[in-house]
Amino acid sequence: DTESVNIDKNNGKEGTDMKRFVVHADGMMCMHCAGRVENAVMAVEGVTEAKVNREEKSVTVTGSDTCNIQAGKQAVIDAGYTVID
Repeated sequence: DTESVNIDKNNGKEGTDMKRFVVHADGMMCMHCAGRVENAVMAVEGVTEAKVNREEKSVTVTGSDTCNIQAGKQAVIDAGYTVID
């Protein structure tokens, strides 16, 4: 699933809305690969967390309203991996 979901971790208080989305990526064969993808996605503006799951070929991205799925996908591509739609 590559849709964005808004998360409110602070019961509606201003400045706490977060987005979470999943980018599916192919080519991550080892922990080094996973680390490379994680670092690339973490460099995207607004991203606060990137969790790579090599078995599921996915990166779960959490961040502020300034981050978006297209930037996350592009970071994966720029790191040398294939985005699966």
